[in-house]
Amino acid sequence: MARPTPPRFHKISQNAEREYQAYSAQVSPIARTLALTAIAVVWLFANGRPGSSLASVVVLHRLEATPSLQFALALALGELMADLLQYLWGSMAWASYRWSLEQILLNDNFDPEDLPIRIRVGWGFARLFHIPRYFEYHAGRQVISEHPVSWPTRRSNLRESLRLLAEADSPGGLEEALQIPWAPLLINRVSLILFITKITLLILCYIFLGKFLFL
Repeated sequence: MARPTPPRFHKISQNAEREYQAYSAQVSPIARTLALTAIAVVWLFANGRPGSSLASVVVLHRLEATPSLQFALALALGELMADLLQYLWGSMAWASYRWSLEQILLNDNFDPEDLPIRIRVGWGFARLFHIPRYFEYHAGRQVISEHPVSWPTRRSNLRESLRLLAEADSPGGLEEALQIPWAPLLINRVSLILFITKITLLILCYIFLGKFLFL
């Protein structure tokens, strides 16, 4: 897991994240439009002369006889699928992340003798997103690899830190961590992979279209 950004560096990293989100938000609809345009162009050339309205089966047979158009169509459809997966992943991942935070921060009574299933599952999702490590770093309870601590012990320690924080008797590090709009590395990495995938597919799609038109 990447080391959390120190507070004094948070402003510059927050600005970089804001700029990235702004530009990627503009690229996605443009890429989607270009992919749909590519599909229309492929269908137009496979359909033959302007004004022609061949049956879809005939058009598909023509595509089979033209590898460049066939690959371009497949890549354009792949781009649209990657675009869908990116937004599907983002919505599901952020929803799960938010739900886990609600369980461990709002719904947990921090009683050492009381750990309901819902809270236990919430901590499980939190562990998936590396939230415990983030909290441990700011609470001064980093886990040293030479002396691994069991997950139940780590969870109990963090629940105790959060209980002290709720009682306004906790060190400021953890409270400061809760004020930072931290994004889990898992969510960002998968989103970035899907974003790069769809842009790569779109570029390859237009390469095959260009090969058909100009070679």
